[in-house]
Parts: sequence; C-alpha cells; structure tokens
Amino acid sequence: MKQQEAKLIEERIEDFGRFLVTLLMLSAFFYLGMIINYYLEPMDNGGLLPAILVLTVVAAGWIAVLLKKWQRELNSLTE
Repeated sequence: MKQQEAKLIEERIEDFGRFLVTLLMLSAFFYLGMIINYYLEPMDNGGLLPAILVLTVVAAGWIAVLLKKWQRELNSLTE
C-alpha cells in the first residue's frame, strides 16, 4: 500500500513539476509582453498584463510549496 501511494505521489510531483516550468515560462512571456507594450505605448493605468503576471507568479509559488510538501511526504513514505 505504501509503495502504491509513493508511486502516486511521485507521479504527481513529476506532473506538477512540468506544470510549474510551463507556468514560469508563461510568466516570462507576460513579463516580456509587458515590457514591450510599455516601451511601445506607455500607459498611465497599467493595463492587464501586470495583474496576469502577478497571478501566474503567485500560482507558481503555490505549486512550488505543494511540490515541496509532496516531496517531504514521499521521503517519509520511503524511509
């Protein structure tokens, strides 16, 4: 039972790790889009890109915390 649960956690860590990398790449694209947009057309109100950037970075941080928690669970199951 422990081995099956450990395998499930390991798969979850792998999948969410890929999603974390994808989310960080998306955040980088939003950041670049924000910089390019402000360079070409300066705006006083800010626009939507900074809000989306903050949202994706916060989501990436949350997923990183979950990954760390699952890694600790996996380590405790394998010991």
